[in-house]
Amino acid sequence: MENHHSKDPVLTDTRISDPADDDVLKNNNTVITNSGKVDNDEIFQRLRSDALATEKAEPELSCLLRRTVLSPEATTFEDAVAIAIAHRMEISMGSSPDICPTQLRHSFQSALKSEMLELGYTASEAIREDALAYVRRDPACLSVL
Repeated sequence: MENHHSKDPVLTDTRISDPADDDVLKNNNTVITNSGKVDNDEIFQRLRSDALATEKAEPELSCLLRRTVLSPEATTFEDAVAIAIAHRMEISMGSSPDICPTQLRHSFQSALKSEMLELGYTASEAIREDALAYVRRDPACLSVL
């Protein structure tokens, strides 16, 4: 069965199919974040690049992307993950959330910045490894985004 996404250059450019292809994420490019900071984090660079390409290819997703991974508060991969999770939870709570979305985001950010180890990994290391493993192993997953 042919992957229906395989002809889309925006999606195929971001595919990481093999652990050896992780060098794709280590291309020494820098990204200027929304806050003007220079970022050398390869996974975050790829996430932002994928989000910008998706925004261009699918403008109807712009609002979601700008509220999550392209948010000015997302200056690291961990920030982007925390913002995306908090946004998803906020949306699922409906019009009268019981939890302050900003506080929820800060809680996730704090957890991802913790140096506490579980099974030999920090939360940040684990989430990065999971993201890369998901892209490598799932043929339907075409990007870190």
